[in-house]
Amino acid sequence: MRTWYAVGLMSGTSLDGLDICYVRFSNDFLLWKYDIIDATTYHYSEVLIQKLKNAHTYSVEQIASLDHELGLLWGEYLKQKNYPIIDFVASHGHTVLHNPKQGYTLQIGNPADIAAIIGVPVVADFRRLDVALKGNGAPLVPCGEKYLFNSIKYPIFLNLGGIANFSFHPQYSKEVIASDLVFVNIAINDLTQQFFNTTYDKNGHIAQQGKIISELFQELEQWHFLLQSPPKSLGREQYEKEIKPILESYFSFEIENVLHTYYHFVAKTIAKSIKELTKVDLGQQVFVTGGGAHNVFLMDCIQNYGRAHNIFYFLPDPVLIDYKEALVFAFLGLMRWIHQKNTINNVTGAVRNAVTGAIWTP
Repeated sequence: MRTWYAVGLMSGTSLDGLDICYVRFSNDFLLWKYDIIDATTYHYSEVLIQKLKNAHTYSVEQIASLDHELGLLWGEYLKQKNYPIIDFVASHGHTVLHNPKQGYTLQIGNPADIAAIIGVPVVADFRRLDVALKGNGAPLVPCGEKYLFNSIKYPIFLNLGGIANFSFHPQYSKEVIASDLVFVNIAINDLTQQFFNTTYDKNGHIAQQGKIISELFQELEQWHFLLQSPPKSLGREQYEKEIKPILESYFSFEIENVLHTYYHFVAKTIAKSIKELTKVDLGQQVFVTGGGAHNVFLMDCIQNYGRAHNIFYFLPDPVLIDYKEALVFAFLGLMRWIHQKNTINNVTGAVRNAVTGAIWTP
């Protein structure tokens, strides 16, 4: 049995902070196993959150400076953890630009700085090769799900982060279906920060007090992205250009009502998309992770709309809810480390599967 010790770093579009997952991987007769040894989130300062939120508007020099700033910060976080054995660190980076149709995606958090600070190799830049191969550079997580989780018992995975995305692993097919679905915490956090001076809507208490604005709901349902077929992906720029202006046009209403409406839009979009893309007729258990899974009112909405389509949602243990993506990117880093393919081209739209990621050695 071979064993590797890895650290996965994930900085998501919800801007919660940096998730760090220290994990031991083992391989026995082609079966992959993992053991999460430690998992931690370092929350960002308000100043850094504002920088990351606006980074897509920055100049080249400003992005380069922020790239360096994040790399130093993340390196210091890891230095504080002082893990005893690390074969490599796998960093997703923080996405600031994502437009695969124009041939680019950019994740910052300089891996060279991280490697220099902690003296350990860093695997990073997982998305750009897939984009170069005519893919979306996303989603990449389904490859990790395929090897690490029981996709027979839970064939459908849903992640509720800044963006909701899902994947479907049919039991009798090698074709995995996956896609970004809708903005979740990017929109919710944006509204709560702007109007309620809080970083997020804890348990959905603010939204729960509102009522549906039918005109807003109908307008959101006309969003062109919902009519596209996978493979497709989302980035913060699309929220700023396409969804935020719609929400802003209803700011004359009570913001609780705007939030309430958006929660219902998210829940209906998720249920409808899963039903249409999987074509599942029997009751299915959907494996739910991501920060949005802790939002009680959001999950109530998602459960209610799911029942109408005979879809049911399962929450795993809290560590997996919060650190699944960091865990998976640690695994994708391992695949790169041992030079095994870590993308699924029918999911991303690329011309072929690939070994993605680059390695920075100290």
